[in-house]
Amino acid sequence: MRRRQRKSKRGMSLQRSPTTKRTVLEAVSIAIAVFLIVGGAALLFMTGCRGTETTYIEFGEPVQLRQDIEDVKVWIEGEHGEASPATVTLRKGWWCLPLISDDGEVYQD
Repeated sequence: MRRRQRKSKRGMSLQRSPTTKRTVLEAVSIAIAVFLIVGGAALLFMTGCRGTETTYIEFGEPVQLRQDIEDVKVWIEGEHGEASPATVTLRKGWWCLPLISDDGEVYQD
């Protein structure tokens, strides 16, 4: 038995040819691939692809270093009480504390 093809008013067949089906499938697969790539990249950036995280610490709170920090610019007190600039390496495990005056006030630059 032969299948009957529906005809339009102009006498042309309404069924798609195999090449049209293949073209539609290729276009759909390309669209899906683009969606997955763009969506995957967006998801990657939104869900924690962060290099560092910042935590707020109240001013004056002591913190302990967990790695060496090189070339830190500091003020060193000289023999006569004058401050002079210097560059040092702060070693892992050191504590960083606020500088408090004799009055109990914290120095702020």
